[in-house]
Amino acid sequence: MPATPSFSIITVCRNARGSIEGTLDSLKSQSIADYELIVIDGSSMDGTQDLARKLTIGMTVRIVSEPDGGIYEAMNKGLRFASGRLHPVVLVY
Repeated sequence: MPATPSFSIITVCRNARGSIEGTLDSLKSQSIADYELIVIDGSSMDGTQDLARKLTIGMTVRIVSEPDGGIYEAMNKGLRFASGRLHPVVLVY
């Protein structure tokens, strides 16, 4: 994989343990791997970040779990972390 991925996928979530697994499984099943995944978690209390760490082993991923001011602040935080050459994709849960 090149040092800079082609694109960034940003997942914004909070207490999404029940739904994030499907998203991460879908990403892992893609044939293209030239992307980075950024998970912005709003300090979930349901184990979301632990599950995300477990399911993203072997992937290019950054998981940030900390309080934020809401969904828009989380999206902007994810955009600041994005390093892909193309426009990032934002997924919200």
